[in-house]
Order: sequence, then C-alpha cells, then structure tokens
Amino acid sequence: MKKTATGLAKALFSSFGLFVARRRQEAVNGHELEQDLTVIVGRDHPVCFDIGANLG
Repeated sequence: MKKTATGLAKALFSSFGLFVARRRQEAVNGHELEQDLTVIVGRDHPVCFDIGANLG
C-alpha cells in the first residue's frame, strides 16, 4: 500500500479526529458563514437574517 505525503498527513490528522480539506475562496465551503455569504451574495459585508421555525 503506497501513500503520498498528503495521504499520510491526512491519515495522521484523521487519527486525532480531525478532517483536512482544501479551502477554495471562490466556492461555498460550509465552514465560515461570512465567507460563504460573500460568495453567494457577491458583496464584501453581506447581511443574513436567520428566520426559521424554532421552538423555545
């Protein structure tokens, strides 16, 4: 079984319960809301109103 340096690094982080992935600036990543909204809305400081059905 042959692994690349990237594969070994990912396996090492995975053994600690961490996930490593490439972060692309022009794509929605789902990790930082403000950066994702900037990609979706196309403005520097987007405003998001979270209007949902929440109990409590």
